Amino acid sequence: MTWTCTECEFAANEDGQDACVACGSERPEEEQETAAEAAENGDDSAPEVVVIELPAKEKLGVKLMPPKDGVIDHGLAIDNINNPLLENKVQAGDLIVAIGGQNVDGMGFSGAIDLIRKMPRPLAISFEIDEVRRQEVVREKFQQNKDNDLDTQLTTYAVVFDNGPMGLNLEEAVRYGIDGAVVRALKGQAKTSGMISIGDIVYKVNETDVLCMPYLEVMNVLRNATAPKTLQFVPKEKLADVQRVNSRHSESFRLRESTSHVKQKLMNNPRLVKDDGNEGDDTQSIAQLIMDNKASPNVTAEYLLELRVDDRRMVMACTSESDKK
Repeated sequence: MTWTCTECEFAANEDGQDACVACGSERPEEEQETAAEAAENGDDSAPEVVVIELPAKEKLGVKLMPPKDGVIDHGLAIDNINNPLLENKVQAGDLIVAIGGQNVDGMGFSGAIDLIRKMPRPLAISFEIDEVRRQEVVREKFQQNKDNDLDTQLTTYAVVFDNGPMGLNLEEAVRYGIDGAVVRALKGQAKTSGMISIGDIVYKVNETDVLCMPYLEVMNVLRNATAPKTLQFVPKEKLADVQRVNSRHSESFRLRESTSHVKQKLMNNPRLVKDDGNEGDDTQSIAQLIMDNKASPNVTAEYLLELRVDDRRMVMACTSESDKK
């Protein structure tokens, strides 16, 4: 918990301090009594403020996250720590709330950075520690690292295309069970490179990751990319890896809770094909069967059926000759 100085109104003084960090005034007796009562009652719900002094010539050694509009609303968020002085005291998710006794709220980001760099040492830095916020940041970083690890497992290669026609004919990758685009045919630069094979999957266009984009968006990125264009591909032999990555990122074919009325409409549609092979499940539509089996393991589809009506397209797959019939 923190207390507010009655002389200078600095509000980030730590409980353990008997004098104000900003002006040196003694802590009011009523503040001390309030803190003692809170300690006796076990009131630790409020964020804690810890003041750490940077000694002479010491850099802060933290990576800070700039506020969205450039002005600090409440504290400077810490993204990473690289200073032994702060280890086991401060971590990602904590906030810098005061620099040398100056509250940072309302400051511009660059102004706060200048204070840290230019103010003389020793320099008191006040950190706000909130365990709930720390846990949220840990969860976010864990999920981000998990996704990044999966992406870095992909085997890729790069081809640079100069000005002029690329000679790259692409098609939708939906029939392979993924979003994005795959190579359909080669000529010109694409063919003479000697690296690209039909069926390879487009991974990046310059620095833009298009692996999980819809096909039309991939083509739009390609058209707008500046030359020379560097394209990264995943070999077709690594399709299974791309499918795993795609399943984590793609929103395709997900029936969300917000569309429950649509799901019910699907269930009640008499025109939907029923499973005639199982009398016990004769009343279930295919849509219901898909939802009931959404956690089923991935299987390789041997037979594909593609239907086109104008610009609409539907691809169905089955695993056996009997299903095909």
